[in-house]
Amino acid sequence: MSREIRRDGMLAEGQSPEMPKDRMVVEGQIPEKARAGYLNTGTNGLLPQVAAEAVADGVRRELEQGRRYPWHSEWGEQVLGELRQELAGFFGVGFHQVALTYSTSDAMNVALAAMRWQPGDEVVTTNLEHPGLLLPLYLLRRRYGVVLRVVDLGWGHGTPGELAERLGRAVGPRTRLVALSHVAFGTGAVLPLAEITRLAHDRGIPVLVDGAQSAGAIPVDVGALGVDFYAVPGQKWLCGPVGTGALLVRDEILGALELPAIGYAGTERWETTGYFVPVPGARRFEVAGRFIPAYAGWLASLRWLGSLGWAEIHTRTAYLATRAQALLGGLPGVKLVTPSPEPGLEPAGLVSFQAEGYTPQRVQEECARAGLQLRTIPEPPCCRISTAFYVAERELEALADLLSRLPSH
Repeated sequence: MSREIRRDGMLAEGQSPEMPKDRMVVEGQIPEKARAGYLNTGTNGLLPQVAAEAVADGVRRELEQGRRYPWHSEWGEQVLGELRQELAGFFGVGFHQVALTYSTSDAMNVALAAMRWQPGDEVVTTNLEHPGLLLPLYLLRRRYGVVLRVVDLGWGHGTPGELAERLGRAVGPRTRLVALSHVAFGTGAVLPLAEITRLAHDRGIPVLVDGAQSAGAIPVDVGALGVDFYAVPGQKWLCGPVGTGALLVRDEILGALELPAIGYAGTERWETTGYFVPVPGARRFEVAGRFIPAYAGWLASLRWLGSLGWAEIHTRTAYLATRAQALLGGLPGVKLVTPSPEPGLEPAGLVSFQAEGYTPQRVQEECARAGLQLRTIPEPPCCRISTAFYVAERELEALADLLSRLPSH
């Protein structure tokens, strides 16, 4: 059941602000001690009980039964296969388009290393990117002489057309890739990915997307967007263990990619003569063995979230983000960094702000003393909260109350 969220951040008349769910299921899965005051899902989501049990069960099985062939191999293939299938359905792509990775950064490194680069090739990116994308781009510049065109989008304010046009002006005849976030990690701005992808593809340029702050926070249909690479983490909005992630690869670009590394996990068969055949699809980018219990935990988290209802989770997350903007934006001395969403774009789950006269670190310390956990962002210098569906409105109100009582400088 979807819900209407008014532009002022309140639900339509007659609708409850609580996401319709079995509260016992949520409370039984995420302990109150872990959930209370936790406003930092953008760094790490809270691990549900089912995921912890799946990880523990996997470790116990390895301890008691050993890692004997064939049971361990068969169990691992089953877990990873079911996880790929779950991710494919969730993101609207084919099973063969999913490569499992260790993180978003790992996925983006794989994508960039798989492309063929020449000195003078250009990559268009933005000033809003996380080091997980920027550092691999810097490595391309150092290793191959790739030129980076960094488009200043401010904090991400502007209509979808305006933001796409700014990026478009940086695209030139040597542009080989557009690389950017779906949701900016620092400001929480939702970038108009559909418009940017159309612009890039009209010029024959592939698109790499950092989905760290979008996957699980907002609806994402990678198949419909048509992006060439979409990198996602397991541990943030998808509530999986740390050390899990995935790279989703568009069919049309697969044939143009190199193998940045190779191992038995990515080969269909091989011979001692040096001959080998890569696995069809994106799985060829998986090199070797993985810690299966962690991926079993991620699979359990995805299934649990799906049982709650993704439409309701996304609606609740967006509602809380809009509510947080309304609460904090009305406080004297508090400046919102996160843009209000333009028509047609729902807010993501990140809300960033600055408190006049206070460093972000000082605000973070004051919040920690009050039992509220948030994080600081270096550029622009600000504090960031995450409005995951398990956040209570009273916690947002407590944050607003704390900020209202900070002595003015």
